[in-house]
Amino acid sequence: MKNLFSVLFIFFLISTWTFAQNCTIGTTVGSTCTLTMDGVLTIPAGVDLMIEVKAWGAGGGSQSAKNRRSGGGGGAYFNTIYSVSGGSTFPITVGEGVIAMAGGDTSFDFDGSGLVIVGGGGMGSINPGLGGTGVGSVPGGDGGAREKGGLGAAGGGGGGSGPGNGPGGEGGDPTNGIGGVTGVAGTPGAAGGAGGNHEAMGATSGTNGAFPGGGGGGKATTVDPQDGTAGGNGQVIVCVTAVLPVELVRFNATAKDKHILLEWQTASELNNEGFEIQKSKDGIVWDKLEFVEGKGTTSILTTYAFIDNSPTQGPNYYRLKQMDFDGKFEYSKTISVVFNRQNEIIIFPNPVDDQLIIEANISEEVNIQIYNTLGKEVYQNIQFMDRQLVIDVSTIKIGNYYLKITNAKTGVSVYQQPVVKK
Repeated sequence: MKNLFSVLFIFFLISTWTFAQNCTIGTTVGSTCTLTMDGVLTIPAGVDLMIEVKAWGAGGGSQSAKNRRSGGGGGAYFNTIYSVSGGSTFPITVGEGVIAMAGGDTSFDFDGSGLVIVGGGGMGSINPGLGGTGVGSVPGGDGGAREKGGLGAAGGGGGGSGPGNGPGGEGGDPTNGIGGVTGVAGTPGAAGGAGGNHEAMGATSGTNGAFPGGGGGGKATTVDPQDGTAGGNGQVIVCVTAVLPVELVRFNATAKDKHILLEWQTASELNNEGFEIQKSKDGIVWDKLEFVEGKGTTSILTTYAFIDNSPTQGPNYYRLKQMDFDGKFEYSKTISVVFNRQNEIIIFPNPVDDQLIIEANISEEVNIQIYNTLGKEVYQNIQFMDRQLVIDVSTIKIGNYYLKITNAKTGVSVYQQPVVKK
């Protein structure tokens, strides 16, 4: 008795399960997930992808009551490309085609802007089922009409699913008791089902809509074994079209007292072996400074830093050579910073009252800028510096400021220093 109870309990659990079709997509171009029922698509952590999404709503079914039913409409078709982040999950609802009901909608949200709904086809009854629609979708074809006279009682054909050259094909109207023809299959859609024949023509049942998204064919007479038909189920196909590489979001160089600090940051990395730091005096001939190991594959924001303890007096040019494990590489943008050895630029007095004196071993046109603690510019002037400049700061309010001197022609930073106005 105990064993019998266990068997019955297990049977009860199985009968109440709702099955889902979940898929974790691969990380190479061409990797595919196909969902033919509700499920969840998972993007592996540490990699950002471009994916192409193709989706169909389900086809509409034909009504089973009485005779002479029209064909169901074909499901709509949707196709577009999205950029998705590693570690993301996306619930997907796949429409179902059943007898005597409109086809179920297929829906998903890959960009966070709301559900995309790919409509299922309408049910065929007295009137043909309309093809499914949806924003951004190619409509499915309408079902065909039932026959109304003569050797009547023949069913209309089901509409084909999109896309084809426009909407899916319309189901055919029956003639002389011969059931309506199938709706033309869109490419890469599916055909609708054929309508059932009148018994005088050798009674045949209507046929189900083809997968994915074809509308069901209408039934004809009440002669057995005729019954209503179902539309084809919907479907979602996701295919990787590109794997996004290392995403460099920041690369800066800052001159300090006796060195130059390089800092850079990545938003994501894929197969990143690391970065070769390269330096140049003229931006043409480059030398290797150091190699910094990368994180391989990650979607976590990562910051790197390197100190150049032997900067060149004047302009210093830097770039990164990002290298993959498979030997592929690409260069970052080139950045530059002017290095002046300690005491080659002097400002005084600091704190300052009315006049700030700048002494420097340079003769060039410079842009003098002073910013407050909120980053708002309170002073700006372009002047030619020949060993010394005197800046009138009498109109600036008391407080803490930041002085910045740049080359007026190139925009390259020459000097930066906090300043206190008393």
